[in-house]
Amino acid sequence: MIVADFRVYKKGYNYICNVQIDNEGAFYWRFPKKYPIDIHNQAQGIISMAVNREDENKERLDGILNYTIVNFWDKKKHYFYYQKCPLFKNKISYSRWCNAWMLYALTLYLKNKR
Repeated sequence: MIVADFRVYKKGYNYICNVQIDNEGAFYWRFPKKYPIDIHNQAQGIISMAVNREDENKERLDGILNYTIVNFWDKKKHYFYYQKCPLFKNKISYSRWCNAWMLYALTLYLKNKR
């Protein structure tokens, strides 16, 4: 039934927006475990929120994007880091794991931006 499916989707989407993302824009690895913060987490948060066009969550989406760029983007080498832990960053550039997912996420973000 389509109505029931929409309610389930809405419940999951609200969970992502209100629980899975902290106030800084970090997407939790496995709630309540915050670390490691992985580029996949960030990309998935951007993807999940970009495909939903609800205006009230635009600031949350922008917060995830800003956090990701500040904490995972290497300005000199032009790639996204793999992982952030409390004491260190794994700055390895995995083309398929890091940059491909973020390229997809950024594409959806720009495509659906109003």
